[in-house]
Amino acid sequence: RRETCVAEAARDHGLAAAQIEEWQRRFVRAGEEALRDEALAASRCAWARSRWFAVALAAVCLLWLGLRVAYFNGYYTEDAPGYVTEAVDLALGRYHAREYVTGLNVGTYLPVALPLAVFGKTEAALSIWPLACSLLGLLSLAGAARILFGDRAALLAGLLYATYPGDVFFSTVVMPDAIQAGWLTFSMYLVVSACAGPVRWRRWRLTAAGLAMGCCMLVRANAAVLLPVGVVAVIVLARACAGGTTLR
Repeated sequence: RRETCVAEAARDHGLAAAQIEEWQRRFVRAGEEALRDEALAASRCAWARSRWFAVALAAVCLLWLGLRVAYFNGYYTEDAPGYVTEAVDLALGRYHAREYVTGLNVGTYLPVALPLAVFGKTEAALSIWPLACSLLGLLSLAGAARILFGDRAALLAGLLYATYPGDVFFSTVVMPDAIQAGWLTFSMYLVVSACAGPVRWRRWRLTAAGLAMGCCMLVRANAAVLLPVGVVAVIVLARACAGGTTLR
């Protein structure tokens, strides 16, 4: 059929069939080049936006770190001495099961034993675990906000987390507050990424979200209060994704 069309066009316009075929080849080649250029431009634009977001998020993280250095607490004399004592005992190989409230919050103090064993009994070593959990919370909140609302909302969310006075205070103290907040936020990020991401990974990410919520229970035994938050998040986001709803 193509040969018939070319022959008819050549006869109608007084042209050679070879000329028409050459024009067709040029037209197709020009279209392919235009599509490649458009795809390349879109890729460069996406890369530039991604680089801009990474730089801005790094600036937020630097602000996060600066505030916690400026308002460093270290050995805080409220509940922290009990947690610190438990961590030191473990670092020295003297740990045994506890039955009182402070001793049951193993997720608060057990990880602190490792930096104590490596770096010695210093206030900086005490703050490594709560600082790491605080940073986990910041990145998780920014990640969830980016998925749901875009880059600007992600940076705003990260900025609010970095400057929240409660987290600034407790992120350098061996107490459950900043540690549990970080793991709870990470759990919510996993729920968001599970519902917004590929279906084949959804089950595993939701399982990981449940494990992160379990870490909240280890940090402080009030996960029964936090669990409904995760359940509601799963239901709402699953329905939104199933209905094709976008929050951006």
